[in-house]
Amino acid sequence: MGSCLLAGLSVPLGAFAAASEAGQSGQKERYLEAVADLAGELNNDIRFYGQVVDLAGAPVADAVVKMTVRVAGAIPPEPEFKRFQVMTDGQGRFVATAFGDVIGVDEIIREGYTYHYRYNRTRDFKSLKKEKLHGVGFEPDQPFVFRIRKLAPPAFVVLHNMTFGKKPGTPSMLDLIKRRWVHNEADIVAMQYSSIDRDWHTDVSLSVEGEPGKMRLVLEAPDPDSGFVVEKHEFFEEMTEAPEHGYKSSLEIPVKSGESPVTAYVKCQGGLFYGKIDIEFSESKPGIVAVNATHFVNLAGGRGLEYTPAIESQYDWERNIDHTRREIRRADLLSGQPIAMPKGSEVAR
Repeated sequence: MGSCLLAGLSVPLGAFAAASEAGQSGQKERYLEAVADLAGELNNDIRFYGQVVDLAGAPVADAVVKMTVRVAGAIPPEPEFKRFQVMTDGQGRFVATAFGDVIGVDEIIREGYTYHYRYNRTRDFKSLKKEKLHGVGFEPDQPFVFRIRKLAPPAFVVLHNMTFGKKPGTPSMLDLIKRRWVHNEADIVAMQYSSIDRDWHTDVSLSVEGEPGKMRLVLEAPDPDSGFVVEKHEFFEEMTEAPEHGYKSSLEIPVKSGESPVTAYVKCQGGLFYGKIDIEFSESKPGIVAVNATHFVNLAGGRGLEYTPAIESQYDWERNIDHTRREIRRADLLSGQPIAMPKGSEVAR
């Protein structure tokens, strides 16, 4: 065994290793004790009370609530996060029991409904000692309310989004069927000679008027018996069915704080088809309005506007990959023939 000279003494190297191991062992024990003390302070037996409702406030029965509880100070192989699920009763209520320091809702599943974190800004809850447990979520008669959205019947709806800057002058024009904006009239003229775009039709015209600091956004529907119905909802996706009546051929919206976004239903070509539009806007620079426009359109011509991403994806697949259908054109709607939903969906109405 080797040795080293320390202050004139010969010390075996093994003594250093043993001392080091003893020191590490002591540090580990102290660490584990500190973790155990912290866990004892943070972790509790949790009994959490909740209720699931739709956006209108109606209870949702038989919903699966997926949850996670964090166990402070968990040492492998014990998991720090434990996942479990509970189900709501006939009044949409549930009770979750667990042990840890934080409990939260990850997702809520129910056929015919959809969950989104925006519907529930608060999703995680700190546990408390029994003597401090009180308030919403921790008392049987005060369940914390979580929301999910009830889906409308599926429709053949596709979307498009575009951001652009706009000055006073020539309007920007939108063809909702082609899902395309054009920002000058010269392009419209050129389309008359294009085999692809010669059927271009302006469904919405957007222009900016006024002087810097006093600007306004103007939306117009050029066709007779067409226009907009403005509706305000907490969430844009709640706009799932266009109304039959009440449309105005034009809208003027001041470009100022509190007015953006504007959300409206759109009736096109006298009711040939319907859509909805969400426009966010601001005067980003003096005399220039930044526009972010998102629009949805029912390609089958109905008033239903429930958007299902899988339906649009299937439509794109059939057109671009599978080549089992061509792109839907305005002439297809004008023909009066029913337009089939993408495969796996019901016939659009």
